[in-house]
Amino acid sequence: MDFDSITVFVKIVEVGSISKAARLMGMPKTTVSAKLAALEKRLKVSLIQRTTRQLHVTEAGKQFFQHCANAVREVEMGEAVLQSLQAKPSGVLKITTPVDIGHTVLPVITSAFLDKYPDVTVDLVITNQKIDLLQEGIDLAIRVGVLKDSTMIAKHFFDLHNCLLAAPAYLKQLEKITRPQDLLNATFIGQKGIEKLKLTKDKLKVEIPLNCRVFANDVETAKSLAMNGVGIGWLPSFVTIDAIENGQLVPVLPEWKLEAAVAFHFVYPGHRYTSPNVHAFIQTALDVFPVGSL
Repeated sequence: MDFDSITVFVKIVEVGSISKAARLMGMPKTTVSAKLAALEKRLKVSLIQRTTRQLHVTEAGKQFFQHCANAVREVEMGEAVLQSLQAKPSGVLKITTPVDIGHTVLPVITSAFLDKYPDVTVDLVITNQKIDLLQEGIDLAIRVGVLKDSTMIAKHFFDLHNCLLAAPAYLKQLEKITRPQDLLNATFIGQKGIEKLKLTKDKLKVEIPLNCRVFANDVETAKSLAMNGVGIGWLPSFVTIDAIENGQLVPVLPEWKLEAAVAFHFVYPGHRYTSPNVHAFIQTALDVFPVGSL
């Protein structure tokens, strides 16, 4: 029995593509196709019907997959156990994060991680698209909001609290802002779908309708607009700390907090054993940015 060919077959079915399976396994596409053909020849049955545009798993292929998939996963978990026994992480760690995190927090963590673990190479995929971790061979992701995929494991990283910030030159154009109601005369750098600003102070809650002349779905863009005096933005501290320190941005109503907080999590495939690379990177991140520091 050629277990390598069976593994190739299982991966093709899981990702739905010979090309994707080849990338995931680090093999040429021709090799993957040849292994699948050899397996079908040995079994004397068609497992996958191939066309130029799509693959279709035959009934025999579905039954064979059900029996083989668990065996392949057990072998992979066995390899993970051996890796976890190693003294230090090694090999390639593939990570994906949203663009804002990729431009700010991630380089700091990655630098500290590479200094600590010289035998690891890090492959960063920076995108706001939620790509399929298994199909793309991603070891670890930083994701925003509620985790919906139950096959993944999530570990809390930090809660993002935004604050109101504006350029000093813009604030000089307004009357002094001392209470939320004073914001009614201000212009904001908006986000699509958000029509009101919800502020809290102790037990007080206030909603302020937003007057926006520009909308931006990227934090760095919103920061630049605020620095150029376009209006007031609500921005996270990890993106704006440099601009605050050099006086390019100043807090607006700092005693009032934006009501909503957004949770960021580390997310990785739900294997029984965590890769030592993944575990070490998460721990490095929590060492560099302790809970509550962002």
